[in-house]
Amino acid sequence: MIETRDAKALKCDTGVGYSDLFADVVAINHYIQDDSATCELFRRISKSKRDPQLAAQCIHYAKAALLKSRERELYLRYIGDVQAEFNRMVDAWNRAASTANAQRTADEQFVNDSRALVDMLIAADRGNEAEQIRSQALALVGPDAGLRAKLNTVHSNAPTAAIAQNIAELPSVVVETHPAAGDQSVTPGVTEIRARFSKKMTDDTWSWSSAWENSVPEFIGRPRYEADGKTCVVTAKLQPGTTYGFWLNSEKFQNFKDTAGRPTIPYLLVFKTKD
Repeated sequence: MIETRDAKALKCDTGVGYSDLFADVVAINHYIQDDSATCELFRRISKSKRDPQLAAQCIHYAKAALLKSRERELYLRYIGDVQAEFNRMVDAWNRAASTANAQRTADEQFVNDSRALVDMLIAADRGNEAEQIRSQALALVGPDAGLRAKLNTVHSNAPTAAIAQNIAELPSVVVETHPAAGDQSVTPGVTEIRARFSKKMTDDTWSWSSAWENSVPEFIGRPRYEADGKTCVVTAKLQPGTTYGFWLNSEKFQNFKDTAGRPTIPYLLVFKTKD
């Protein structure tokens, strides 16, 4: 098997290979748990002048190994738009999770890939994009404490001081809600909906926006911030057997802001009440 791999890799190195041949090499490397060999081959292809388009054609097959090995420069150079790449991760997650008994494995893979992407962006001094991806991933995984903890762990090789500086300059994100995102057993009736942010917020300004038509319950009174300056609370009347959805900030409405006036990264809160 290794001889077959090496023969195919040689063709890629000498300019007579093609993306499908590269995919064969990747499959063998994955099987023998040698993703570093995939990264090395992709690096050589990226530097080759024989076929300058080959690396772009091979990135689809190489990116899993590059992501796992945290090959930041190569990965970010060839994947193109980061948001589009994250959307592809979400699509792959949904496809994998549709397989019987595969939900937990799919969840773990999605979280690991998302966290690696966030780490790379932080290390590349692209903190705003990193927090946008992290916020979206947190919204998608819902209330699972283990998955959320992994997404909030930074494993970047960037210097600690640089990371701290980036975080201080980044916009706030939603770190906790009640009801939790994804909760399907919320008690109906009059209750407080709460959102806690990562930073102190500008008082008396917010954007609780509907996620779809009639997705927001009846509010009782105005939203308010608690004494910590980070937790926004609104009292609402919830009907039984109803799915509710809010955008806390959105592309159009961005009135949740930290004390420096930076709009919070949009967060989708969806939950359902009991019948």
